[in-house]
Order: sequence, then structure tokens, then C-alpha cells
Amino acid sequence: EYLQDKCEPPVYVSDRRFTKCVTFLQVAAFANGAKEVSEYDCLLLQFVLGQRAEDGDKVLDYVLDNISSDPAILQNELALIGLFGRSLRVLASAGSSDGGASSGRDDLIAELSELKENLLSSKNRFESDLHGGFPK
Repeated sequence: EYLQDKCEPPVYVSDRRFTKCVTFLQVAAFANGAKEVSEYDCLLLQFVLGQRAEDGDKVLDYVLDNISSDPAILQNELALIGLFGRSLRVLASAGSSDGGASSGRDDLIAELSELKENLLSSKNRFESDLHGGFPK
């Protein structure tokens, strides 16, 4: 719908082509050792959707915009910003003889460890989705 309504000139995708694209993505995922299609498999759509050569760029832009709008990416970014601010406060209070700085530091280290695990999990999922690398 986006490609037909929002792009100029519009990218027309027939029902028949759309059905073939779904099958194509399932075959690509299976050939890559996956049991289901991931959002990164959709990068291949730039080569099969559209009727003109420049349509591929529009499809690629649309797919990349949707992948980058993943809520997990935004959540990790906001967590990093919050941790940075808290780190600065802990460092600023470390100069005082207050015992609360040690507690704040321990809480911060625990939260950083949790964030590290979340990021590693996302990285591993990303690597498994792109086992063969980005399509060229």
C-alpha cells in the first residue's frame, strides 16, 4: 500500500507478484537454514518488486526504514542515554564521602550488565538472521 500510495511515481505490485514474493522469501529463508522469514530476508524484495529499475531503490528504502524502526532498537538507545546520565551522577558523587555513591555504582553496574545481555541477544539474533551476510 505504501509503495502504491506514497511513492512518486507509484510502485505497482500485483496480487500475483505479491504471492510469488511471499513464496520467494520463504524459499530464501529455508535456503539460509531458517524455519521462518525474518525482516532481513525482506531486503531481497528490492530485486523482485516493481516494474522499473528505480523501483528497487524505493523498495529498499521502505524495508530499511521499517527495520530501523524496530522498538527494541529505540528501547536500547533510550536505556543507553539514561545510563550515561546516571553514570555521570555517580561519578560526580564519587568525590564525596557519602556511602550512597557505592550503592549507586553497584546498581549501575547491575543495570549495565543487563543491558549488555540484551544487546548481545539482539546481536546474536541479527547474526543468525544474516548468517550468509547481507544480500549483494
